[in-house]
Amino acid sequence: MNNFKIIAITLLVTISLFINLQDVSAKENIPITHIHGIAVNPNNPDTLYVATHIGLLLCNAKECELVGNDRSDYMGFAISTDGKTFFTSGHEQPTGRNRGLRRSVDMGKSWEILSLDGEVDFHTFTANPSVAYSWYWKLYKSTDSGKSWVFPDAKGLPPKDENKPSPYSPIISLAIDPADTNILWAGTNKGLYKSSDGGANWKMVNAVSDAPVLAIYINPDSKKEMYIYIFKEGILKSTDEGKSWKKAGKGINENDVIGYIAASPKDRKIIYAATYKTTLYRSDGGGKSWVVWRR
Repeated sequence: MNNFKIIAITLLVTISLFINLQDVSAKENIPITHIHGIAVNPNNPDTLYVATHIGLLLCNAKECELVGNDRSDYMGFAISTDGKTFFTSGHEQPTGRNRGLRRSVDMGKSWEILSLDGEVDFHTFTANPSVAYSWYWKLYKSTDSGKSWVFPDAKGLPPKDENKPSPYSPIISLAIDPADTNILWAGTNKGLYKSSDGGANWKMVNAVSDAPVLAIYINPDSKKEMYIYIFKEGILKSTDEGKSWKKAGKGINENDVIGYIAASPKDRKIIYAATYKTTLYRSDGGGKSWVVWRR
């Protein structure tokens, strides 16, 4: 082998090693940008899936790595109540094209388009293994895991913001009852609402104020246990299916606006709360107290 070939091979190996090292470094130092959904890793309560503008991240308390190769803007993200199916909606980067609803059955490594490609950008989404609900100008319901949709009447919800029309008004957050798919909870710009007939009719939950409800979480193991975040009031907890509510612990900065709440499937007392920006809180005692997990 002549000297030119040896030099060329050495150069290629060096470049390859440099790229690989850069990839490793990138995986270890990915910043969290604008959180749009969280879910606790079903296999490890100390790691959290975080949907962001640059893709799906898997984070521990110190570092994050990108999951898979998709770098879309994950504006909506949820895991089904059985923890096996990931769903996302959002925008394609860099075109900004709506991605419809997509599904992953390998924990976010790869995604398939289920429906509505190019049509919708769901910011809130809730599903059990077969029934799903979402909102984009109107209420969407699917009974085949998001492949096809019907549109419940959604009577009784507060009016949309007519002064500033938005596809995300009035519903901000959604949560399906883990035991009864006809029962659905909605956080709106005017309080908490409940439907018992698959989204056709809604009633306001008078046990809380009519301030915006930005996040809802229902314990899949006990639907009596629920958490909500009310704007400027904090996280509230109910242990009687939403009939009464109490403040859920201390530790969250009053200036932080919580957009998402999720608990570990392995231990429901381990709960995470995320702001819309970059701060993540954790409670190890069922919401009794919170600490900053990472920023």
